[in-house]
Amino acid sequence: MRAVLCTTCERPRLATAASNVQESLISVSTSPNTEWQCKSCTVVNQGSSILCEVCERPRLATCPPAASLLSSLGSLSESGAKPCRDSAGVSLPQSLQQTPTPSIKDQPQRGIKPQPKPRINLEMRTQKMMRDEGLNLIGQIRVDHEAEKRGVSPEEVYAAICMCGGSNPCDWLTSELPHLLDEICAMVASVQLNYKAGGSGIQPEVEKDGGEAEQGTLNLTGGGEKLSRAEAKLAWLAAGGDTERAVRQLLRDRQLKELHSLGFRDVLQCEEALCQSGGEVRGALSLLQRPLLEQFHQRIWADQQEPPIDPKQPDKQRMCRRLLALYDLPSWGRCELVLALLQEPDVSYSLEVVVQAVKESLDKDFIRRLLNNECPCCLCIFPRSKMQSLTSCQCSVCHDCFRQHFTIAVRDKHIRDMVCPVCSGPDINDPELMDSYFSTMDIQLRICLESDVYDLFHKKLTEQALMKDPKFLWCYHWEPQHQDLSCEQFQQWKRENDPEYQRQGLAGYLRDNGINCL
Repeated sequence: MRAVLCTTCERPRLATAASNVQESLISVSTSPNTEWQCKSCTVVNQGSSILCEVCERPRLATCPPAASLLSSLGSLSESGAKPCRDSAGVSLPQSLQQTPTPSIKDQPQRGIKPQPKPRINLEMRTQKMMRDEGLNLIGQIRVDHEAEKRGVSPEEVYAAICMCGGSNPCDWLTSELPHLLDEICAMVASVQLNYKAGGSGIQPEVEKDGGEAEQGTLNLTGGGEKLSRAEAKLAWLAAGGDTERAVRQLLRDRQLKELHSLGFRDVLQCEEALCQSGGEVRGALSLLQRPLLEQFHQRIWADQQEPPIDPKQPDKQRMCRRLLALYDLPSWGRCELVLALLQEPDVSYSLEVVVQAVKESLDKDFIRRLLNNECPCCLCIFPRSKMQSLTSCQCSVCHDCFRQHFTIAVRDKHIRDMVCPVCSGPDINDPELMDSYFSTMDIQLRICLESDVYDLFHKKLTEQALMKDPKFLWCYHWEPQHQDLSCEQFQQWKRENDPEYQRQGLAGYLRDNGINCL
């Protein structure tokens, strides 16, 4: 590119002498935004421009004769320097103006007048550009016409052009597209396998619509469906032939499909949740469920009391959900069985009793037998869980009757009267049977009897065992002074305080030590 201004005085290349320049400066307006007229071609140019838009002459250049203009154009060289008319300096050569260094053949030799290079015609350049664009358009029209004959859509042609380079797009679609679709399916399958194995997926670098590159982690829950070529082709066409974007779109579609199967139909909401979770379906599911569970969380953490479960509530689904959450039932069917038993006419079952019976069995008739047991003592109906069975027999009584019977027997009766209230068994006179009976009865009485009654039972049981021991000596404590004293202590006290004993002792002492009078 040729220098326009002098590097020393900063005057234009075709400027006249200093006197002419001063005269021209007087005639030119001082404002830089004022329009000026070229003195060579008389075209009015904008005030901000330095060169004429038509003849490309400087703003301050005078109108030269036609012959001198042609000679001046012929004497200029692309690589030479132009001397300035008003200064002794010379404009810097083109090599010092940060331009490419010309070859040795292009440099003019000394003493030989350099030949000027033809200037680039802007109109020819524009015509060439238009011709190239026209040929390209004609080629595309021919390709579209051929694709239309073969039944290929314009989207497929566009995507194939982006992938095939300079080859025929239709031929590329026939020969290479199936292999590319198989490769896309394999990439998607590898991501699914990586996620199943605990990996975080692939991280393809995909260009956004604005041209920027984004790097995203693709996570999938490992769907079992195998990707088909038709799905891969649709994603590839939607991505405009970009394989990485097609894989990413396929994985995102699978994620949206899984969220849709879980009940979330809003596509925009699902996509936003996936973006916030980094492409992980579990995180997106947590974000989508959070607003739905907000009311549930507020009710859980509230201080208000849980309302009771009413079996007559018309909303059966709600009652089953509450039973499943509060009573840890193993299945939805057992919740429905609990409601069915509670809704039967003329029943007085409590909810806890029915739930416990349903946990033990699924047979409705068997559950009814568990819930309807008659106590032989009070003749009331109780569930099996409210009945107490004795280990020595098959009789069962309710808890209240069991506790009252043995409480009265311990307080007011002999230890041998602590038998079954229904069948009066077993025979406690048998020592072996008595030991076995009371060893198991002790566990049951410890739970149902009061502490003082239970201690009295143990005391009577101990006395009964001691009475049967032949080596056990029994003292009745027949005198008041014997209370709270052992037999030895009482005997010592009696010796010291009994008058009869003292009289006998004095007589014995006198007999042993006294003097016999003559």
